[in-house]
Amino acid sequence: MYKKYFEDRVFAAPVFEGLSALGVSGRQIASILRVSSASVSKWKTGRSILTDENLVFLSLMLGNEIIAVQEGHNTSPAWAYIGVAKSKLEEQEMLNRDISPIAVWKGVRKYRLRWNAEKNTSDFISKR
Repeated sequence: MYKKYFEDRVFAAPVFEGLSALGVSGRQIASILRVSSASVSKWKTGRSILTDENLVFLSLMLGNEIIAVQEGHNTSPAWAYIGVAKSKLEEQEMLNRDISPIAVWKGVRKYRLRWNAEKNTSDFISKR
């Protein structure tokens, strides 16, 4: 049963690929989530299980970064990769449908609290 759970949860690749396409590094993700860079690396490679809460958080972060690029708030040269990022977000959203409502609520709450703490200073990523 644990193996099945683990296999079901190693689907974070689309969100990481989307963030990477927009120039977001593992170090930036680690800083935002307040975890180690090694943890992010393990999530990306499937050597560790990414919690559903953090998966929702990263999906929201990717959506926010896509909007920032489209509105010109993100000054990175990410515009060329916006299509890749959008397709990865769509792919991730399809996978996220199996996440429990409580995990979604926790991920959204975590994102909102973090966003509110940073909204007066910068985007999550743009100033990092």
